[in-house]
Amino acid sequence: ATVKAADQNVLETIKSKGVLRIGIEPGFLPFEMRTPQGEWVGFDIEMMQAFAKSLNVKAEFVSTKWEGIIPGLIANKYDIIVSGMTIKPERAKAVLFSDPYFEAGLKILLAEKNMTTIKSMKDLDVKGKIIALKLGTTGDYFAKDNFKNAELRRMDSEADAAQAVALGKADAFVYDKPFVEIFAATRKGKVGVLSDLVSKEFLGAAVQKKNQALVDGFNAFLAGWKKSGDYDKAYRANSILVLGIVSWLVYSSFMNLDYDWDFLFLKDYVWDPVNNVPGLLLQGLWITLKVSFLSIVWGTLIGLLLGACMMGKEPVSRWFSVIFVDVFRNTPVLVQLYVMYFIVGTAIEMEPETAGIVTLSLFCASYVAEIFRGAVLEFEKGQIDAAKAMGLSPFQIARHIAAPQVLRRMLPALVGQFVSLVKDSSLVSVISVADVTKSALNIVAVSFKSFETWFVVAILYCLVNTVLSSYGRYLERRLRVG
Repeated sequence: ATVKAADQNVLETIKSKGVLRIGIEPGFLPFEMRTPQGEWVGFDIEMMQAFAKSLNVKAEFVSTKWEGIIPGLIANKYDIIVSGMTIKPERAKAVLFSDPYFEAGLKILLAEKNMTTIKSMKDLDVKGKIIALKLGTTGDYFAKDNFKNAELRRMDSEADAAQAVALGKADAFVYDKPFVEIFAATRKGKVGVLSDLVSKEFLGAAVQKKNQALVDGFNAFLAGWKKSGDYDKAYRANSILVLGIVSWLVYSSFMNLDYDWDFLFLKDYVWDPVNNVPGLLLQGLWITLKVSFLSIVWGTLIGLLLGACMMGKEPVSRWFSVIFVDVFRNTPVLVQLYVMYFIVGTAIEMEPETAGIVTLSLFCASYVAEIFRGAVLEFEKGQIDAAKAMGLSPFQIARHIAAPQVLRRMLPALVGQFVSLVKDSSLVSVISVADVTKSALNIVAVSFKSFETWFVVAILYCLVNTVLSSYGRYLERRLRVG
């Protein structure tokens, strides 16, 4: 009775807050994607908006990477996952699935060069053949069990894997039927599809094990939605919509190294002409600048404090600072982000952007502390004795003698650390922060134009760091003159 009451409370909490949070990874066509204006579209989107409306709440979509989507649910980052997730026994050990809302299956995307020679999976499972896969998907599991001779190459996104086939870097890609067919339709003459459906699968919504009431509510809604005919209308409409968007974005063709560059498609992602507001790329760039700036400021302040404590005589603060610096310098920042967001952030309800700023600040602080300590140790203490003999006060010694020399020694290393931090800020995309890297991933998932998108993103990072480096060199010249 207690479990059932707690379960019911989850649904009541959603209703009282007025928001249903949905975990989703964009790019699985025609189920979920983002337009150049950053709007969510697709079958899953329309279905969950209708479900939220039936609960009299607002649908809030939380974008996250696929490998972190179930951990995010367990960590209460969202209430339900609806992201083209296949119902699998392995996943059912961690989550509670709804009734199937779509019957899908796996198909094999083939490079055009293989269309005449590969007629079955057996033809593909030979040495020398390369099969692209999206990490952690049912296609990945299927290939592991059924292809023993071909080389399996796992990639982070379906767009990258499909692109590898279109470019001739891989011979095939095993993935869900809707995506494979839509991609093939936009790449006629470059890729083809093996006609047979290699497996039958069912997609379902997923919630935490304890949330039976939420699943029951979704199942009841789904049954009514199908009976009303709105289900079929939504799927047909979104299939046509997604194919239209992708066809419009993807009109250049390429074969081997003969690539038709098309940067113009990005203009709507830079500025939205309809609403006259910044597009997805500029929105992401603003988040990157904000996260980087705040992390640099807080990292510098905390680092200076830690550096001072490391050189102090008080043993507790000294050893705490030493251990802190060792831990954050000797562990990958990606691991720190996961710990901060999924563990610490769950305990204190920390937003993804806040978790990213806190992690990068602490990571930066560990390096600033060592830079500060090294600069102070190089300072000749005889100068302090001479200044005291001249009658200067401690403040005057610090202000006019110690600080300029320490800062001059710190500055080159500090600027290098800050430049590195701006680049490291791209990692916050893995915890669903909508920075410029996350925006680029969303764009590639829709347009399949990896080259142009990442080339522009590289230029943006280069421009930001060039400005930062130039300002650092300007300060160095000022300090030398001073």
